[in-house]
Amino acid sequence: MVTARETRDIWARTISPNPNVKVYVGAPASSTAAGSGYVDAATLANILKTTRNRFPSFGGVMMWDASQAYVNGRYDLAAKNALVAAGGTGFTFPACSAQAYVKGSNYPGSTQVSYNGYIWEAKWYASSTPTNDPNGDWMPISACAGDAPSGPSTSTTSSSGSAPTAASHVQVRPGPPPTLREPVLISSTPLSGHLWTAKWWTQGDTPGGQAGVWTDDGACSSNKREEALAEATEAPSRPLKSSRVFRF
Repeated sequence: MVTARETRDIWARTISPNPNVKVYVGAPASSTAAGSGYVDAATLANILKTTRNRFPSFGGVMMWDASQAYVNGRYDLAAKNALVAAGGTGFTFPACSAQAYVKGSNYPGSTQVSYNGYIWEAKWYASSTPTNDPNGDWMPISACAGDAPSGPSTSTTSSSGSAPTAASHVQVRPGPPPTLREPVLISSTPLSGHLWTAKWWTQGDTPGGQAGVWTDDGACSSNKREEALAEATEAPSRPLKSSRVFRF
């Protein structure tokens, strides 16, 4: 999950008109200080150390409020001690240790790449360029510096089914990414009817294409086709893993 500390660092360094702006971690100082969001001192210490070591725009921590922190076992002091132990002020950029991002490649979920001064991690199957978009395929996990190592492309090829012999297009209703497994109707140039299953979350990848996103489950009967058509009334625009589609 992308959090404010990741996206705000990019904002602070590349978008903010103030080049010296800093980003602070805000935390309830006790379980009674807010309705939600409180974490124990050890968890907060880990968050602060990770943020301090990965993002140069990190400025410190603010708590609500000082009186609650004081009676909560000096919650504030635990945070201070964690930051002092991590190195205090100053920032040293970690190396861009992940392989360099290769445009046009396909990356499985959890893959890490170096791109544009950050190490990024794929939230799921990703083929787009890493950007500062909390709804995108990638999340920045650390600023970095230096040359990234080159590595083999993680593009995949289809292991089952036949590649389409003509261009195809998707016809689905627009909408946000789905939260449930739902069938999607896909129409293309005339081909024999087949049932396809998504191996992972995907958008814009053609069943049978080189990305290998879809598994060909074979020819479908008229009963299967009618069932999928009936269930596709509220079809999403982005099939999830295990979504099933007809191609005909």
